[in-house]
Amino acid sequence: MLSICIPVYNKKVKRLHSELIEAAKLFTLSYEIIIIDDASKDKYRIENSQLQSNNTKYIQLDKNIGRAAIRNLFTKYANFEYLLFLDCDSRLVNNSFLENYAKILHNNHKIILGGSIYPNIPPTLKYRLHWKYGKKHESLSNNKLKQAVLKTNNFIIKTSILQNHRFDLRVKGYGHEDTLMGVQLKKAGYEIFTFNNPVINSEPDHNIVFLRKTEQAVKNLWNIIEFTEDKQLFINEVKLLRTYYKIKKPGLIPLLKLIAIVKLKPIRYLLCIGFNSIFLFNIYKLLILIKSKPKSL
Repeated sequence: MLSICIPVYNKKVKRLHSELIEAAKLFTLSYEIIIIDDASKDKYRIENSQLQSNNTKYIQLDKNIGRAAIRNLFTKYANFEYLLFLDCDSRLVNNSFLENYAKILHNNHKIILGGSIYPNIPPTLKYRLHWKYGKKHESLSNNKLKQAVLKTNNFIIKTSILQNHRFDLRVKGYGHEDTLMGVQLKKAGYEIFTFNNPVINSEPDHNIVFLRKTEQAVKNLWNIIEFTEDKQLFINEVKLLRTYYKIKKPGLIPLLKLIAIVKLKPIRYLLCIGFNSIFLFNIYKLLILIKSKPKSL
């Protein structure tokens, strides 16, 4: 019934695997766990490979293929009707996690978004920016999943749908392959059903890593705008793009480009050392978007 899919890159997944095995004791449907390692370092491969068992498949890739391609690859190994995608650094809130899904799967939803939450206790300052942003913009307690923007952590999709609607391999690096996938699924007529069954994002990124990922994700927005046929649908899905096109007026964008040249480095420095203002972080993202806009657009 359910193939639990965990893509791994340079992370140890033993803790999540153990929690899933415990949760499966309450699970009334058939399941399997599939772990695909995207060419991690040896120390992670060695530990993760030991999780291979009767109900767990471990697949090791020799070459890193990226976030979109590895998620498509799970359809090759899955035996069941539904795929549940979980990030490898997630933790379960409680042992009823899988059984909660079992109950809702009987309603024949094709795509289910379960959501995520962040720990209540703040981490040290060098990890605070990701944690604070996640608490404000991603946790169920704040957004209640009302927007139903597809996130690759903790969502279920029918295997047959992913076989026919693949993650787009033109999205390189980190960021927004899931946003584009959500747009394409909605265009194809699929409803993303939201269900309050979160996992915990237990390992926020270091401020520097989080900013690096954010910069890549923002630049990916222009990459997607360039090749997608659904430009307006995609823009409507991304608040940062909506903001850009809302303020796009003669004279204003050149001024903001000049501000980006002068202010990006000092803003980045402040965010790196632990000045975790979400307002400043959002300004930073907007300036990155403006600075990285291709001349062709």
